[in-house]
Amino acid sequence: MLPRIFRVLRSASASSTQSHSRHLVTFLIATLLTICVFVALVLSQPPLALYLAFATPFWLENAARGTISNSSGTLSSSVSPLTPSATAAPHDSPENAENTSSALGIASRVYVISLPERTDRRQQMDYLGAALGLEWSYIDAFNSSNPAITAISRQVRLLRQNVASASRSAASPGVAYDGVHTPVFHWPDDIAVLAREHGPLVPAGADLWTSRPASPNRIDQLEPVSMNERPRPGMHAKQLELACTQDNKFLAHFYARLPPHRILTAAKIACWHSHMQIIREIVNSDDDAPAIVLEDDIDMERDILARLKALWPALPADWDIVYLGMKYFV
Repeated sequence: MLPRIFRVLRSASASSTQSHSRHLVTFLIATLLTICVFVALVLSQPPLALYLAFATPFWLENAARGTISNSSGTLSSSVSPLTPSATAAPHDSPENAENTSSALGIASRVYVISLPERTDRRQQMDYLGAALGLEWSYIDAFNSSNPAITAISRQVRLLRQNVASASRSAASPGVAYDGVHTPVFHWPDDIAVLAREHGPLVPAGADLWTSRPASPNRIDQLEPVSMNERPRPGMHAKQLELACTQDNKFLAHFYARLPPHRILTAAKIACWHSHMQIIREIVNSDDDAPAIVLEDDIDMERDILARLKALWPALPADWDIVYLGMKYFV
């Protein structure tokens, strides 16, 4: 009995000694790094000093918390950044049966819009999905240099020119902007009836800008842009200077000092067009359950399933599209 007690006490003593030694070594490393920061500043080496300054707090924090281990003869963090800790709440773990839904617990499918050539982003999304137990399908996004994006940019410019010309002498209600009587967008009066209709969503309006119809009769006579007008060879969408509209206005003035977020770039149009294609696919599918559309540069918290589960009952019964925003995805 006594030998067993002595072995236990000796083991505990050795563990305590090892823990104390690790604390001491860690504090010594932090102190040495601090001294190196001052030396680097004296020697006029700001980049080196900045690098060392970022490393010092890591050692100080881990020395205080005792989270540095020396397994396999190396110093390493004892907690993986994407692995739930043993003391985490049940809903924080993707292994919990309640939160193992591969579609975030609220949808039947998840799509990720991604450029085919950005394999690095797809790999990162695969890593994120594996860490949280999620599955999604990749949708090839449109590149900003795609001819369809160039055509849309040109058609938007032509449409705005026609609207501006017609609005200068228009007597209809609108908003005076930059010397032009700018009309304001309104949903059709029968939009509620149209939303309840069943069947596939047929191409209309801007959908016709990227494909030549088989018959001219398919073009709405009120469409202000001719389908016969095509971009000149070699004309890139970036050459078409456009501004983003605001407050449902049809027109927006472009000027030299326009903030970057107000410039309607080819990349913005390509992003919009990519989203519209997947939305059309969702609407035309036979699956009435919600679908989630993500972009390939998002991140999400470990408890995303619990957050969405708490949000969903608060939505109105007639909700159509929910923008989750940066509170749920970053």
